[in-house]
Amino acid sequence: MVRTFVALPLPQMVQQRLFDAGQVLLRSNAGIKSVAPSLMHITLSFLGEVHPDQIPVIADALKKIIQTPFEIHIGPIVADNMKNPRVIWAQISDSGECTHVYQQVEHLLKPLGFLPESRPFRPHITVARVKRPHQDLLQILNNSLSSTTYGSCTINRCVFMKSVLNPGGPDYSELAEVTFEKISP
Repeated sequence: MVRTFVALPLPQMVQQRLFDAGQVLLRSNAGIKSVAPSLMHITLSFLGEVHPDQIPVIADALKKIIQTPFEIHIGPIVADNMKNPRVIWAQISDSGECTHVYQQVEHLLKPLGFLPESRPFRPHITVARVKRPHQDLLQILNNSLSSTTYGSCTINRCVFMKSVLNPGGPDYSELAEVTFEKISP
């Protein structure tokens, strides 16, 4: 079985900028595990374990995504839950394109047996995970990260990813990609 997910990849510049910004979290007395820059992305759908025979079928389904390149704006960095934070992420704002791609992925994969997510989709980039909360974490977030934005970038493709869990963290590799095409006038 192969652990898989569908995501929107980010330019290295954005990944590094978010990683650098997130390093301020290490000042907290909370137990923080930063996400390596190369692992940062916008998750559209976590598929979990799939049989290797399903990989080409899923890849073919995803090729039906219709999307033009679009711009996203990144930040601020916030906690998923202000009372008991578990994930620290960068918020994403756009004109609805991330949600549009997400909805297409859900629609295309449903006939293959992948049930739609029950929680509402909220595009974000995970910056760190909180292993052990501490009260000073939210103060650091509020003072240093929650009012800052981290630029923008163009999203021009969607990727079907393989995730291998290792003791040092996951390794990701692309199984397939869908390039977003500009519409000719």
